Amino acid sequence: MKARTNASGSTGRCKLILSRWGTVLYATAVTTVVLPVVLHLLWRLWDKRPLQQEFPLGEIWLLVAALLLCHFLAESIRLRNYRFRDIVRYPPIWFSAPAALLIICVLEKSLPLVLYASSESNEMQTTISPTLLILCATMIAILYRCGKLYIQSHNATPLDIIGNQPESIEEEHWINSGERPITTAEDDRFSGVHMSDRVMDHIRKNEPSMALIGPMGSGKSSILNLVFECIAQSDPSTLVVRCDLWRARTPEEIPQVIISSIVNALDSVCDTIGLRDLPYTYRRLVAAEPSGTLHRIFSIDDQTTSLHKLDRVYSILEILDRRIVLAVEDFERLPSSFDATHLSRFLWALREIPRCCTIIAVDPQRARKKDSKKDLDLAKLCDFIETVPEMSTEKTASELIDRYEYWRSRYKNDDLQVPDGGFDKFEFDRIKEYGIQTYLLNPVHSNPINMVAKLLATPRFVKQALHRIDRVWEQLHGEVDLSDLIILTVLRCCAPDTFRFIVANIRVARLTSEGIERGLIEGFQQDWKQVLSQETEQEAVCYLVDMLGIAQLRAKRAPYPNASASHQGVHLGGTTDYFSRIISGTLADDEVRDQRVLRDIKSSKSGNHHELADGLVMSAELNDRYMSTWLRFAKPSVQELLDISTVVIDTLLVRDSSEVNPNEPVLVALSSRLNAGQNIDEETRIENWLKTQSIQHVSKSLSLASGLVLFCIRARRRDEGEGSLAQIVLDEIAAQIVAPQQLLDSLPAKYPATVRVLLQGIRTRAEAENTKLISLLLRAAELSEQRIIPQLIYLLVVDSPPTATWTDGGELIGVEHSNINFERLHILFNGHESDVLELLSRYSGSDERCLRVKNAAQDRLASQDTRIGNSH
Repeated sequence: MKARTNASGSTGRCKLILSRWGTVLYATAVTTVVLPVVLHLLWRLWDKRPLQQEFPLGEIWLLVAALLLCHFLAESIRLRNYRFRDIVRYPPIWFSAPAALLIICVLEKSLPLVLYASSESNEMQTTISPTLLILCATMIAILYRCGKLYIQSHNATPLDIIGNQPESIEEEHWINSGERPITTAEDDRFSGVHMSDRVMDHIRKNEPSMALIGPMGSGKSSILNLVFECIAQSDPSTLVVRCDLWRARTPEEIPQVIISSIVNALDSVCDTIGLRDLPYTYRRLVAAEPSGTLHRIFSIDDQTTSLHKLDRVYSILEILDRRIVLAVEDFERLPSSFDATHLSRFLWALREIPRCCTIIAVDPQRARKKDSKKDLDLAKLCDFIETVPEMSTEKTASELIDRYEYWRSRYKNDDLQVPDGGFDKFEFDRIKEYGIQTYLLNPVHSNPINMVAKLLATPRFVKQALHRIDRVWEQLHGEVDLSDLIILTVLRCCAPDTFRFIVANIRVARLTSEGIERGLIEGFQQDWKQVLSQETEQEAVCYLVDMLGIAQLRAKRAPYPNASASHQGVHLGGTTDYFSRIISGTLADDEVRDQRVLRDIKSSKSGNHHELADGLVMSAELNDRYMSTWLRFAKPSVQELLDISTVVIDTLLVRDSSEVNPNEPVLVALSSRLNAGQNIDEETRIENWLKTQSIQHVSKSLSLASGLVLFCIRARRRDEGEGSLAQIVLDEIAAQIVAPQQLLDSLPAKYPATVRVLLQGIRTRAEAENTKLISLLLRAAELSEQRIIPQLIYLLVVDSPPTATWTDGGELIGVEHSNINFERLHILFNGHESDVLELLSRYSGSDERCLRVKNAAQDRLASQDTRIGNSH
């Protein structure tokens, strides 16, 4: 090794060049001697085949066969990226084949008896040289192969980087580049250029070995890419070899993988036939295969170790005046059973090879194996160790602020602001106002961004988090709280165990302690503490989880003050689950977009209530999600509520006519809003509106009238007595509905409790005489009994606890769940009780309650007949 090292300078290089030319000339001489004999024998065998008399078919077939054979043989010939002087310095071995054929063609003229072959027949003699045919076929095959490789070389990437480097792609924003490291200095956002300059200084000083250490994702691959870009631009004669140790299946294969990468790199600039046995030699050496006399005789290579055979690599580099920069990566990603013995030994041997620089990129913490004695001793293997600088809080804050402004402004013209929502929990606006450095000096207000910076400790984490937020926000802009999206994404990337626990237990985590089994909460809290104890950045994780405002995940200390400020926070449950939206990254097909509701609310405030009314009316078909979203966001005035309710009523009448549901969800929701702490003046306004609507629509739908009565009951806090809305509706019925058919047209068949709502306030006979609706019901029954009987049944039924009937002997006769209120029957239908009971007994529908009342009416009539018979 020392003798080889001293053979430097021009004298040593000339000796190596002459040695290479001697090998090529020796191969040419052997080919020149052997090939004519073989060709002569083959030609004589061919000449014995029957040939046609008028056409040299044998020669044509020989040319075609030679062309095909040489084409396949020429597949090993490559058009490499070396200059003409490299060919002179280091000629490839395959030069001997065409050179030998050319010499044979020349010698055929002077030694025809030996080299001249002929094909004779009875009438014709063909004197075409087989050597000339094969030479032509060889040159055609070589030219075709070289032309094909020339086209491929111009279509390939121009960088002279060999190994596992991924193909170049179009420039794109670094955030959306996924796991791919940056490839150009223009994409550098974390001062990787400065570190790459330091590495380049060591390479220019011909340092044999150096280490680039940093945690996983710190940007080591990106720094190496910048180094290789600089080499490609400033020193094209340097070959870059990137070796990914993931290809090694066993620790013994690690050096073999490195040797193969080096050989593949050299193969791009010169002939490497003599180096192809290096990986296999090392494998046999490690496997301790036999090396006795017979093995030495029949072995295709000598028995020197592969470490000594690396001298061949130096010889090639010396002849071509080139250097190799070897980058060894991903050792820490190998299984824990992989020790570093073979790798350390091989890297130490590489230090002895001039013109070879090794860069070891590794995470020293993750590279530790089970036995610390088998770890990589970087201090011994490397002359210099460079540490990738950590991400600064200021840099993380700067990236988040820039992206936050981009996220907010990108959809600013399309999205509507959520009332009292979308709170900036990270105070990015304040950071931008005061400046990052000034803001970070405040130990209290800077806590949120400091905690995020602790987790986003590497460029990879920053890129992963921002990329996912970009993708999710593109789908859910305006549909979730941006601050909560940032927090959950940071936890997803940097604290996966905590994130998975929250996803699996979000329903329990949202519950309050009231009304929950104590054991459930205690068990949940124990599991939560165990998950937190395994986090390396426990303080940061706890702080960010507190910012979410989820009840059972808050720490014992005071929760983050703005945790529950957003109407789209993940702490909220209900029909719209914003946590599930963020986790899935999209909206479910049956979900209602918040932006749609907000646009309808904005349109309603400008006087157009139709879109909002349509959405509220259709809310029942959408599982009330539109309704719940409107109740969460809308803060309308009383007048706006009344205007919306007016349009809603018109919409219901158009859609259902007289069959308007008195318990329509939209009516219930509106009544609850109108019932929310109104003052006397507002109650008077609501009363006037109810009267107007009742008078206007009473003849169209009595179910709507009953719904307005319920509306009034829910929205009003005081009883108006005779001036109540129910009495007003009864008066309007008497004025507008004068014929039984009109009553049938306005009564809905689906809602048999319509009349009951209107007459439920009657307590005395005097009150019953004030309405004509009772007599009108009996008259309408003559036209359609089955339409009127359910109204009478629900008017007279009493919902009381079930009563059991027993015999005198103590046997259970039956249990009655619904009974007729005979006192109410007497008040409403004084003198017509038997007629009403007879009418009820003729019910033929399927309503369970009506059937029970029918049986009660029949029993009552039977008992009356029994009493009459006994009196007689």
